[in-house]
Amino acid sequence: MSRSVRVLDRVLFGLYAFVGLLVLTGGYYHRSEQFHFELAQIDPFAWTILVLWVLRFQMSRKWLSSNESKFANATLQFIQRQPITLLSVGIGLYIAFHFWISSWRYDSFQASAYDLSYVLQSIAGTDRHGFLRASIATGGSYLGEHFSPLLALFTPIYRLWSEAYSLFLAQASLLGLSAVLVYKLARAKKVPREWAVVLGSLFLIYQPLRMANIFDLREDNLFVPVFLGALLALERQRMTLFVLSCVAAWFIKENAGIFTMLLGLWVAGRKKQRHVLVGVSLAVTSLIVLSVVNLYVTPYFSGAGPTMLAKRFGLDAAGIVEASTVRPLQLLEEVWARMIQRENLRYVLKVLTPFVPFAWAAPIPFLIACAGLAMNTALDLKFGFHYECVLIPFLFYVLISGVQTLLSGGVSFFSRRLNPGRPELLMTLVLLFMLFFGRSPAFTVREFRPDERDAFISKVLEQIPPNVSVTAQMIVHPHVCTRTQADLFRGTPPTTDYVVFDLSPWRSQWGVNNLEKVAASLDPAAYQKVIDTDGFLIFKKFAAPGLIDVQ
Repeated sequence: MSRSVRVLDRVLFGLYAFVGLLVLTGGYYHRSEQFHFELAQIDPFAWTILVLWVLRFQMSRKWLSSNESKFANATLQFIQRQPITLLSVGIGLYIAFHFWISSWRYDSFQASAYDLSYVLQSIAGTDRHGFLRASIATGGSYLGEHFSPLLALFTPIYRLWSEAYSLFLAQASLLGLSAVLVYKLARAKKVPREWAVVLGSLFLIYQPLRMANIFDLREDNLFVPVFLGALLALERQRMTLFVLSCVAAWFIKENAGIFTMLLGLWVAGRKKQRHVLVGVSLAVTSLIVLSVVNLYVTPYFSGAGPTMLAKRFGLDAAGIVEASTVRPLQLLEEVWARMIQRENLRYVLKVLTPFVPFAWAAPIPFLIACAGLAMNTALDLKFGFHYECVLIPFLFYVLISGVQTLLSGGVSFFSRRLNPGRPELLMTLVLLFMLFFGRSPAFTVREFRPDERDAFISKVLEQIPPNVSVTAQMIVHPHVCTRTQADLFRGTPPTTDYVVFDLSPWRSQWGVNNLEKVAASLDPAAYQKVIDTDGFLIFKKFAAPGLIDVQ
């Protein structure tokens, strides 16, 4: 071994240790008016490792050093001894961290009304006001925003613990335990146990899944276990369970029919385990359900308001159908123009990078995921929320298929380059998921840590009676949204019993620009100012019940 290769190996070892340190500690971040310095993003270090691997291969014709190979083999042997225990520990850490992050994000007033309030108000309002009723939603029902009847499954959980934290814990558990389905899907495809644990662990560190969990509770997150369950049932040839899982997906969101239709076409056309009748029936029924939900059901619940398709695409559902049949080329041109934007291309890389090297193993599921990605970019949906959840099961099916084929020696080009211990494959998989890992969850916990001002505001808001009407700006609204009537301030003068504004510079950027003007214009004959502390204001009608105590 040449001296240059030995030096390169030492540099790589230092990078591995540094990336591990960033994951464990979260790194360092400083921002002030004078300068901004960050040493928390893992991505640049992962890309550096990839470049050095290529350089090492050019110099020595080997991807890994002997020490790296020994470490990878030892890791696999360690996992093989206690696979279920290690996966359980990983799931437990994922649930704990993401429950912690979501709770602190809420406590520090960084959760948004346009996500958390809509869902929380709908779930809490199901018991009191009717099925998924929400005063801030289009038409007074969450079904006017999205066709998501399955959200009501969270109502019993909220009934047991009537706080937003119950939903954060439920969501973190739902997504964390989905790693078990990834493990079972890998085992159903004859992947060895230790590798199935590796794949389940990669699922937990996948950045789009982590970001979906952090960004409040949304119906899209239900797609992850439902479609993983559908793919697992398909792999095990349990077709009744497969169909029931697809039917359940229709009640998660109005776009589910697109994916069950594509899934049905794939099932009908597969060379192995083909189920033509089931696949064709599913595809046709999915198209009918998709049309009925978007053309009739969601518009019915939205009343006179625009549906989500109209908000996102600039057309209502009927307009999209008309455009796709009468002027399809113009519609495709509009879609393509959105997809090739620089920001959207980066979005595609973040979602697809770990799976592109394995697309050959399951090309149709990969294309289904790409179709969903094209829909997201066309509708200008941004990365880091929840829009990728419907794609994640298909992408991990692709990854599992690729790993299974490589481990079984099914692709000679790759098999000749992997030694029997498969250390290169393990190291490559981990690196692929680090290329767009972002920041560590440890950093995110620190980022959302509430301060004394946040604690004070939370304590004061709890004193607002539950049976009054409240108006609040977007960033405060989730903390009052379960009151009898909780209006979201959209610029018009409020008329509710209580009015809550936070005029601090950081808070007001989340609302509208005229908060100070509206606060100053409230009728002093009708409203009294009961709180005015550090830019935080509460106004109360003289006749409204309740007494705010700031002590």
